[in-house]
Amino acid sequence: MTPTHRNRRDHYIPQGYLRGFIGPGNELAQKPLWVFDIPQQAWSQKSTREFAYRYGLYDYSEESPSDTIAADVSFAGLEQHFPQVRDEISSDGFINWAIHKNFLFRFMDMMRVRSLLALDQMRQIAGAKRILEIEKVLEPSPDSSNRHRKPDTVKYKERIFKDESEKQRLLKNLTLTEMRRALERPAPWLSSLSWALRYTTDSSQPFVCSEHPLLVYGNETAVSSALASPDTLIFFPVSWRACLVGCLARFEKETCEFHPEEVERVRTIYRESATLFIASPCKTVF
Repeated sequence: MTPTHRNRRDHYIPQGYLRGFIGPGNELAQKPLWVFDIPQQAWSQKSTREFAYRYGLYDYSEESPSDTIAADVSFAGLEQHFPQVRDEISSDGFINWAIHKNFLFRFMDMMRVRSLLALDQMRQIAGAKRILEIEKVLEPSPDSSNRHRKPDTVKYKERIFKDESEKQRLLKNLTLTEMRRALERPAPWLSSLSWALRYTTDSSQPFVCSEHPLLVYGNETAVSSALASPDTLIFFPVSWRACLVGCLARFEKETCEFHPEEVERVRTIYRESATLFIASPCKTVF
C-alpha cells in the first residue's frame, strides 16, 4: 500500500448509492444533493464526494502485514454493480425487483457491516478480549512428512503495549479483519424475512437516506429481540424513489406505491434515528 493510497476519503456510504438520491434534472449539477447536517441543524447542497466519509477509515496500520486496503477488496464488486441493479429495478416500474433479491441482500449486508455503528461495535468486542502473543515454541515440529508428527507446544503471554496508540492501531486492524470476515458470511436473517418494495413517483415527497441506511425499527431495544418480534420493520431505501421494507409477517402486496403521508412517516423514522446527516433530492419535511 503506497502512501498515496492511504488516508483517502473512505465513504462509509458509497457514492454510487448516494447518487440514487439525486432528484430528476439535477444529475449534472455540481452539488446535486440536499444534505441536512444534524449537528448544525441546517440544509446545504453538496456533491456525493463531500460527505459520508472519514479519512483512512478502512486503512490497516502501516506496520500491518496486510498489503491491501480493506475497502478496495471487500466492497468494490458490490458497489460497482449496485447502480446497474438500481436502474434495472426502476426501469420497469419496480415490477420485477424481486429477481434481484439475492444481490440486494448481499448489498444490504455489506452496508450493515461497513457502517460506523457496526465498526464501533466490533471494536468494542475486540477491546474486551484478552490479546495474547506467542512467547515461545517449547517443542519443535518433527519433519512434516512424518504422519506421526506431534503439534508444536506453544506458550502464550499477555500482550503488553508500548502505549495506548499502539493498542488502538491493533484494535483497528482486528476490527477491519473481522469486518472482512463478516462480509464472507452474510447475515441469514435478511433472507429469512418477508420483503416488499414501496415506491413514490413524486420527487417532492421522496425517500431519504442517513448514515444508517439499513434501519431496524420497533419497540425492542436489543437487536436480537427486535429481529424476532413480529412488530419490527426493517427499512432500506434503494433510492429516493423506492424503499425495501422487511418483517416477519408476509406482505399482502410485494410491490405498491406509498401514499405521501406514508413516505413522510419513513422520512421521520430516518430523521429520528440519524445523528450525522439526511440526504435527499430536495429540502423535505420530517
